[in-house]
Amino acid sequence: MFFEISLPADHLESGLGLLKEVVFTFNLNEESVEQEKAVLLKELADYSRQPEKVGLARVYELAFPGSGYALPVFGKAEAISRAGLSDLKSFHQKYFRPDNAALAVVGNIEPEKLRSNLKTIFSDLRSGDGRSVRPNPTLKFPDSGSLVEIKMKVSDTYIMAGLPGPEYNSPDRPPMDLLSELGGAGLSPLVYQAFAGQPDLINSARLHYFSHEQAGLIFISVTTREDRVPTVRRLLQNFLPRLAEMNYSRDDYLPDQQFLVFDFLQGGKNRFQWLSEKMTESPPVLALSLARHLLLRNDRVQKNYLETINGLDSSSLRKIARKYLSRTRPVWVVITPEKK
Repeated sequence: MFFEISLPADHLESGLGLLKEVVFTFNLNEESVEQEKAVLLKELADYSRQPEKVGLARVYELAFPGSGYALPVFGKAEAISRAGLSDLKSFHQKYFRPDNAALAVVGNIEPEKLRSNLKTIFSDLRSGDGRSVRPNPTLKFPDSGSLVEIKMKVSDTYIMAGLPGPEYNSPDRPPMDLLSELGGAGLSPLVYQAFAGQPDLINSARLHYFSHEQAGLIFISVTTREDRVPTVRRLLQNFLPRLAEMNYSRDDYLPDQQFLVFDFLQGGKNRFQWLSEKMTESPPVLALSLARHLLLRNDRVQKNYLETINGLDSSSLRKIARKYLSRTRPVWVVITPEKK
């Protein structure tokens, strides 16, 4: 859970005090809880009409059954409806503690003065027993691909696939980050090669990778027509293992052939550098990224991320594709239009 506040630098001290009160003080009553329930249930109804949010939640449910990752991040209506004031207070006492939190401050600040302010403002907070991490002893990807079909009020048909990926602190995360960037972003996303020669088969295709503390998910989303679902699924399933055989860099070719090929690897590295620079232009995005890293990082892993990315080669990407994309069948969610 993230809390964000933006304010002029001159008001930083009062802003930190306000943030402390919002996060660490339980200040709810029965009336405010019921009012917030109504807001959340309305938002949940809005989410239920968004096919990609519905599909992604179901992919997580299929991919990680019996674990916390199978639960939708936006909640369930029955859980929201039955939540009581005492339940929320117990939850707050368990999780909303300084030793279970990270603070990131981005702006025109004086570090030494900020440290002094932090000690003054937050020193009276009590710590608990350390990080509150929910264990996932049953975290195991299904042995065979599962399929769920959903009818919704949509015009396109959505085909979504999920595969297990490396967790946040895994050494496999940087090469998977780069492979997913090549696969789903940039000027020439590789995922479109699955449908080469059939330009009218799909409307759009995207590939993402989400890393969490104890798991990761490789997520593919394609829009098409309902009658094309079998063909699209077959082509996607056949395409994923091919990523373990591709040449991503010009260095993979003979010198006299290098100028004829597109250097996916260098393009991906350039894009990562550009994204890192662009992030510094948005203080809220940078702060959120830093706070997430502080919460998820393993202190034993102390490597420069961009240096790790720049040190990758085609062999690194082929190995990661073979490990995560060639040996497991995806879980599938297909969302088709309701019949009129």
